Amino acid sequence: MNDAMNALENWLRGTGRLAIAFSGGVDSTFLAATAARVLGPDQVLLLFADSEFASARERRFAAEWAREAGLRFLSVPVAPLGDPAIVRNDKERCYHCKKRLMTTLLAIARNAGFPLLADGMNLDDPGDYRPGIRAADELGVRHPLFDAGLAKADIRRGALALKLPNHDAPAAACLASRIPAGMTVDAEKLRTVDAGEEALLALGFRGARLRHYGDLAKIEVDP
Repeated sequence: MNDAMNALENWLRGTGRLAIAFSGGVDSTFLAATAARVLGPDQVLLLFADSEFASARERRFAAEWAREAGLRFLSVPVAPLGDPAIVRNDKERCYHCKKRLMTTLLAIARNAGFPLLADGMNLDDPGDYRPGIRAADELGVRHPLFDAGLAKADIRRGALALKLPNHDAPAAACLASRIPAGMTVDAEKLRTVDAGEEALLALGFRGARLRHYGDLAKIEVDP
């Protein structure tokens, strides 16, 4: 862990300044907090991709934490449902969505004087089927946590040491992941999923998933 943290800090020092694709999850929050400590708050820009795919609680947390941390935060409108390749929701949806999202964030970052954009990918992520990683790589988005050799457990330990409020937050994914492949994605389905998961959270079920099967909902909670 110490070697990986040293590697991350050295990586950050080599950038001078950094824009971060900031979802409000523990990975990007840990990266943002570490970058602010190493580079200084003025050299960090947090970019939140605001779309129908983001939940209300993600929006709330991202904006509130950035404000409390004293970091520059921009909520960037992105319209994934404007792309038919995303709406049809085949196995490459995540690739097309990530390409659209990161292209938008890169343009905002560079216009603001931040030539590098990083995300929160860690050592555990490439083991899953994640075509979005391929899209990010094609655009030159950097992965400092991965490059430093940090896995999810390391990041959670580091986030706890930094007293980040989401150090133990359940893993999250975009709302579109609740809709089975092959079923088209639309704004109404996404709103239904978001409202359902907000209701489950209010009942005390952290990290609950509501999967949308048309007239049927499948609810998943921890044992």
